[in-house]
Amino acid sequence: MLEVTTTAWVVTVGLVVALLAADLVLSTRRPHAVSFRAAVAQSVFYIGVAIAFGVVFGTIAGWDYGSQYFAGWVVEKSLSIDNLFVFAIIMTTFAVPAEHQHKVLSFGIIVALILRVIFIGIKLALHFGHLQDGAVPEIATSTSLIVIVIVLTITTIASLLTVRREPDARAHAGSLRSSSSRNRDPAGR
Repeated sequence: MLEVTTTAWVVTVGLVVALLAADLVLSTRRPHAVSFRAAVAQSVFYIGVAIAFGVVFGTIAGWDYGSQYFAGWVVEKSLSIDNLFVFAIIMTTFAVPAEHQHKVLSFGIIVALILRVIFIGIKLALHFGHLQDGAVPEIATSTSLIVIVIVLTITTIASLLTVRREPDARAHAGSLRSSSSRNRDPAGR
């Protein structure tokens, strides 16, 4: 089993927090619509960070662990593609202006990370709280799975009903943006 020092954890978490903070500061300082070129550059940067981390990790911990990191990273990267569709639905449904989408996504990522830490903590508390008798309660795992399935099912049905009632959600989002811009005076106030 890999032993990770407290220093390694502090450095890793510190780098992740620093990257998130820099991204959030840059996205809120000058809100603007992110161009395709800028989006590609940001993606290449973060992919480079992940690869650099994997190389450093593999060099320090050994390439057996390094290859496990890269295998997990490729799987997670592949699975994250479906998030693009979720982001598109959210941005369109709530008519988020293009210049604020990067900020909204950054906050969403931060909230997702915080919730992930909370849920992992709850799972660990359930796990270690029931270790006295040597068995992890299966009810906790199956109950959490049922809750997740119910939430996803309700969300999917609500999205389908919204699309059926309003087939051209993009047109609606565009009309909301254009009506808000019509209410401003020519000076942009």
